[in-house]
Amino acid sequence: MRSFLFLSVSACLCAGIVSESTAQTKLKGNDVAINGESFFQLSNITSELTKLARADGLIASSESFHEIAVSGAVMSGILNQYKNCNPKPIYMITDGGGNDLMGSCGGTPTPDCAAIKSALNTVKQYFTEMKNSGTKKIIWMRYPDPQGAQWATLTANQNVYNPEVEKICKASIEPKCLWIDMRPVWEGHYAQYTQDGIHPTTAGGTATAAAFWKFAKDSSFFEMASTPILATHAGKTSVLQGSWLSGRDLILALSLNKPSEVKVRVFTLSGETVWKASRWGNGSGVQSLRLPFENPVAGIYRLEVEAEGQRHLASLAVH
Repeated sequence: MRSFLFLSVSACLCAGIVSESTAQTKLKGNDVAINGESFFQLSNITSELTKLARADGLIASSESFHEIAVSGAVMSGILNQYKNCNPKPIYMITDGGGNDLMGSCGGTPTPDCAAIKSALNTVKQYFTEMKNSGTKKIIWMRYPDPQGAQWATLTANQNVYNPEVEKICKASIEPKCLWIDMRPVWEGHYAQYTQDGIHPTTAGGTATAAAFWKFAKDSSFFEMASTPILATHAGKTSVLQGSWLSGRDLILALSLNKPSEVKVRVFTLSGETVWKASRWGNGSGVQSLRLPFENPVAGIYRLEVEAEGQRHLASLAVH
């Protein structure tokens, strides 16, 4: 079963007038940088994050997140990519170290292995550089587990390296560092999410971006609200109060003035409808409406809810 991440009620359209609500903080695309190596640079993660940020009103539709990741970069290269990034980002999503760990540490690896120790020292320099340059917050990603016997050395080294990076991340106050582990996101989907055992497919990149975005929303990483923005029209509370998934059902929290038809549509960012339904809300007042939800393919979508002359939009990601 696919999982569905509803991200925010981002608009209320009434009487045919478009009135977009925005997130609490509006940023420029260059305020957010994606740094690392091929996991980002060769995937669709940055473009999917940009779509989500635009859909939620964090950045304007003409803006994009700034990717500075370079395929093949080791930690020293990732540090230099940050040093060369101008303007310096306020927020950073990053990984690093995978390419440093390809060689053998000779038997059972430990943090004293030369390759691991060198990468960790550069991670510390990276944090110092970000602090001195004014980057406010970062999300550091633990890679999904490499798949396949050809990556056995990398896996063993990562299992030593990543817990040490996690300690550095969680101890950092300036910049504030949040740790995200992609292994649970990819668990059970590795065959779909990677073809070579380490790099994301399009589906893997979409799922990774969705996980980043939900994590950023839930942790108020961008000082955005993680709950829907409740709009009003002519002094009246919005019909749509919230939305979430329960099993295979979509739950809508509604505020109705009378028994009303509620129309629901899920569509792609290009406008193609992938699912729609219609139900009647019973009576007046705050209530919930449960709709059996048919699984679309993985991707970034929009949710539209119409009732009582209002039309509400929310962004959602499916992985």
